[in-house]
Amino acid sequence: MQFVTQRRAAPIVPIVPLLDILAILLIFFMLTTTFKERREVLPINIPKITHLPATSTAERRITLEVSESGEMRLADAPVDIRGLVGALESMKKQLPNAKVELKPDHRIPLQLLLEVWEALEKAGFPVKEVPVRVQIQVE
Repeated sequence: MQFVTQRRAAPIVPIVPLLDILAILLIFFMLTTTFKERREVLPINIPKITHLPATSTAERRITLEVSESGEMRLADAPVDIRGLVGALESMKKQLPNAKVELKPDHRIPLQLLLEVWEALEKAGFPVKEVPVRVQIQVE
């Protein structure tokens, strides 16, 4: 028995009509595209100040330095962690408008830093108002 298989003709893709459609689309998009228009910038006249009045007063900041070994200095006077709250409170009584700036070494333990923050809070210096300047020594 012989089976007859019919050969299918290879599909033909009409390229010429596709090129015509592509050309029509290209012309359509070229004609309908709107380009971004350049807008004029508003002229703004900024006033120039030649003289600033000296009305602002400089805040006095007392530095609290903490070294890697745990040594602390409050306004260049050595202080211990146990006596830090008392030193801060006495400083606040002597200088009520003074503010504290914390200068810790970048290698101090986190536990020591938390103890210093707790001492600042107990003495009446909120931690969010105490600026911190971390000391990093380049070797």
